[in-house]
Amino acid sequence: MLRVAERAVASVRAGSRPLRVDVLASRSAGSGLMRGFHRAHPDVELDVVMLFDVDTAVAAIRSGTIDASFRAVGVPGRPLPEDVESAWVVDEALQLLTGPGHALADARSVPLAQLAGHRIWMPGLAPGTEWTAYYDDLVAEFGLTIEATGPDFGSDALLDTVADTPALVALRAHLTAAGTGRRAAGTWVPAWARASRGPAQPS
Repeated sequence: MLRVAERAVASVRAGSRPLRVDVLASRSAGSGLMRGFHRAHPDVELDVVMLFDVDTAVAAIRSGTIDASFRAVGVPGRPLPEDVESAWVVDEALQLLTGPGHALADARSVPLAQLAGHRIWMPGLAPGTEWTAYYDDLVAEFGLTIEATGPDFGSDALLDTVADTPALVALRAHLTAAGTGRRAAGTWVPAWARASRGPAQPS
């Protein structure tokens, strides 16, 4: 976590603005820690923001726009300014997402070395960011293959893509072929269901 100590203390004094903290993403460990902080200290006014990279976060801390940031620091060639403090808070676990038919789908945990030979898709690895520097070193250390192609539409879209496996496609095709596309005559459904997407149904 990065902060300018005096400003972080002053920001929670009576009459000042809310404590403003930067997290990397809404599903990140830092975001979870801030939710816990808010539950423990509901009296502290809090703003949570999401800035792009560590350079942007450091600049915002130094200007007083934010008070603290959850970031990976220590990237070679990018030292922190002397007036910005850092302290270790948490090591965020890596989550492996697979479709149900993948060879590793049933594994409770996977050693990093076991991922060698599997293509790992990670859209959003922007050049120059601290998280890309992390994964560059991870690839070199464990012989992994990470593909960062395609636009990053966020974690929800990524989960949809991972779930869209050949087995699921086959199931959808089977259900579509087996169905008549119409409910049986005399079946009652609420008006909002009759108005939903799909072919007209008997009333």
